[in-house]
Amino acid sequence: MPANHKRSADSKERTMAFTDLDTDHLFSQMFFAAKPAAGADWDQIRGLMKIELKSMGRHIKEIGKGVAAGDITQKTAQALIQMMRNSAALMLASMSALTLARAEKIVDSALGTIRDTVNGAMGFEVA
Repeated sequence: MPANHKRSADSKERTMAFTDLDTDHLFSQMFFAAKPAAGADWDQIRGLMKIELKSMGRHIKEIGKGVAAGDITQKTAQALIQMMRNSAALMLASMSALTLARAEKIVDSALGTIRDTVNGAMGFEVA
């Protein structure tokens, strides 16, 4: 099979993987991973995390679709995911009594639960 045909087939498979990706499931995984990481602070940040993690799930799906379509490079996808992580941690720290380091730990715990799913669908490590 010619290399460009294989690349096209791989791209179609990844596009399908991201089209079928259940953002509600991503959200649930992230949300429930964030709770133990937040510990006693959970009640204070629960509402913020719900909004932020739902948004992250939708954005991750769109980034993946962009990569699969060839509209976004791997490097750009990695940068977008990192910026999204940083933004979520900054928002969490600024809207609560958490330190930035604590907020980053909570966001990293949330993203860690979907790492294999997202990296597998993208075909390279982004999260």
